[in-house]
Amino acid sequence: MYATFEEAKSAPSGLAVIGVFFQLTTDQAESSLSEMGNLFSSLGGLSDAGSNLNVTAFSPDVLLPQNKEKFFRYQGSLTIPPCTENVQWTVMRQPLRVTNEDVSFNSVF
Repeated sequence: MYATFEEAKSAPSGLAVIGVFFQLTTDQAESSLSEMGNLFSSLGGLSDAGSNLNVTAFSPDVLLPQNKEKFFRYQGSLTIPPCTENVQWTVMRQPLRVTNEDVSFNSVF
């Protein structure tokens, strides 16, 4: 356990990242992120770096697929400079089904 992000990022295997693939669907009823709709729509309220936003509490479990036992794991690096090679990557095998509306928040950034 590390006290700060700075301490963790300088330690071998100090960081862990979980990745989840998205699979597009046109049926909102199939969306894995339907519970997240309010959060994602409120992200449009962010205008600048450093903006604050109050959000409703949610379970982070909704951001993971139902099958959490199948995943790929490997040692790798950060994807942004300085690309430090101390990351334990876990990439979930099962994608989350999402609609275009679910992921339209990325246009904010």
